[in-house]
Amino acid sequence: MIMIFSRIQFYLDKDDASLPETTDTEAALTAILEKVEPDSVAWVQSIGAACPEVYARTRKNGYVFVGGGLTARVIRKERALLLFCPSESHGGSDGNAIIDDLQVIRVSNVELIKLLESAVRSGEEGKIPYSKEALSIMRLELTARKRLVRE
Repeated sequence: MIMIFSRIQFYLDKDDASLPETTDTEAALTAILEKVEPDSVAWVQSIGAACPEVYARTRKNGYVFVGGGLTARVIRKERALLLFCPSESHGGSDGNAIIDDLQVIRVSNVELIKLLESAVRSGEEGKIPYSKEALSIMRLELTARKRLVRE
């Protein structure tokens, strides 16, 4: 996740820069790399760009990208949630997340629930213009994570 973080950080070097308008993590990372490191686009398909646990099972990236279309200015000002590990990773006990372009954090399931609740609330209130698809994905993830807490 650190490598993804550094590439997002470089991509968002100007306040008016915006992340690719998608919720497809691999498509977003590919678009970012095409701009900042064109010779490394194939990296997106490797374990280095993936949640290792999900990649081992599926050969897919596994991270959940919800920052599509957000500008650097909004991301920094509102501390937008950009990317996180899905509930099926880490045995559901914790996860990693990228908040704004300044922090990669490892959080407990309960803390990630709070981050997701805050992100959804900010999206619904119009503070952070998450796409409808991103909001839907975060709501589904909230339901899954809350189920894990109850178990």
